[in-house]
Amino acid sequence: MIKVQNLQTRHGLINDGIIGKQTLAILNTPFSQRVEQIELAMERMRWIPEQQQGPFILVNIPAFQLWAYDTKQSHDDVLSMKVIVGKAKNKVQGKNKNEDKLQTPIFTAELSYLVFSPYWNIPKSILTEEILPLLEKDPDYLQKNNMEIVSRFTHDAPVYAINENSISRLYSGQLNLRQRPGRKNALGNIKFIFPNNYAIYLHDTPALSLFKRNKCDFR
Repeated sequence: MIKVQNLQTRHGLINDGIIGKQTLAILNTPFSQRVEQIELAMERMRWIPEQQQGPFILVNIPAFQLWAYDTKQSHDDVLSMKVIVGKAKNKVQGKNKNEDKLQTPIFTAELSYLVFSPYWNIPKSILTEEILPLLEKDPDYLQKNNMEIVSRFTHDAPVYAINENSISRLYSGQLNLRQRPGRKNALGNIKFIFPNNYAIYLHDTPALSLFKRNKCDFR
């Protein structure tokens, strides 16, 4: 049973030792498919740019793990922690048309600066697909979640009253929505900015319960 539990943990399943449908599928995976996965991983590694000298941060996406090192040569972890990454792609093709944009891409970038007590500038996709439907069910959703309507994502942007007119302009894309810093903020207390083409950054989170899951992919 211990070996089965180890297998389940390694593949992000609930390690209950029970050989259910998902565990059985893993056990029955052909050796040829595993070889193909190894070849793909090696090819991905080949395209990763050479790391510069000095401290660096590494996020292992499929392992849901972050490591930070003082230098490239040092193998002593300065920091090691679990992370939440983008939603893993479903093996059933075409099951979710939005899967690709929910995944975390593989890239390298240089950490430039930190932001303490950040605003969460809500992307248009999340606004239209998640926030607005929730607002339709609960007219007080924005106030309850410390959100405000603005024309642009800057600290000095004027804040619009939450009324029928401004909400209508949210739907049309004329205005934007952001969440104020605070206890409910989705980015927590700090975010780490490394400019890239994917609008991705590392950040804190108030949803600590997510880290209790075996498979830490979300949204």
